[in-house]
Amino acid sequence: MVARNRLAKALIACGRYEDATQALSVLGGDGEVLSEGLRLRGIAEIVAGLDDKDGMGLIQKSVVVRPWEEAGWEALAWARQVQVEGGEEGEAE
Repeated sequence: MVARNRLAKALIACGRYEDATQALSVLGGDGEVLSEGLRLRGIAEIVAGLDDKDGMGLIQKSVVVRPWEEAGWEALAWARQVQVEGGEEGEAE
């Protein structure tokens, strides 16, 4: 699973968000690997525009699995910011 997470990070960095979500479609492993995979898949789904609510839910699950990890909280804050900015854009139109 560590290899999947590394692949997903590379795909996200290359802008291949949907490919990253597919690479992470099967999640498992210990808490750390699972948490990172959930977080990465959530980020990829949000950035790809697939499903903000599902992406947010995955990131929230990553925080539940390992609440002491700062990366999970940072991803959650980022996702909420994206949600707020998306809502503001929708209101302006």
